[in-house]
Amino acid sequence: MPADGSIVTDPSWSGLVELGAESDDDGMQLLDARGRPLPLPLPPQQHIGRFHQGYALVYSRGAARMADRAGKTYALPDAFDTEVAAAGLVRFAASAAEDAPWGLYGFIEDREAAAPQYTSIGSYRGERAAASLGPDRPS
Repeated sequence: MPADGSIVTDPSWSGLVELGAESDDDGMQLLDARGRPLPLPLPPQQHIGRFHQGYALVYSRGAARMADRAGKTYALPDAFDTEVAAAGLVRFAASAAEDAPWGLYGFIEDREAAAPQYTSIGSYRGERAAASLGPDRPS
């Protein structure tokens, strides 16, 4: 149901998720406030995550990428986990190990910003984020 209170349906939809994406056998796509697919250069995806700092994790055909609100996508490092830390920057863990170190990757520049060495990296506030190298090393 869009903000105007009307009900929007489409026979091809199998369900809706809160972030405003349509989901069917062809994948997910973003909808506007009236329930119409947005005219973006982003084809249907298998998954579209929540937008954070203006970007969302998208997944299609075995590849995870970041997408902005205009539908442009950006490559991510080959990693087990990625999370948006700031606009244009993700923190990433290269493996699934519980103690895998975290690094930073600038996906707009397509380059590693900090090698994986941190036990944790928080979200940025302005130009800074709290990060830890572990209990035995200074942060």
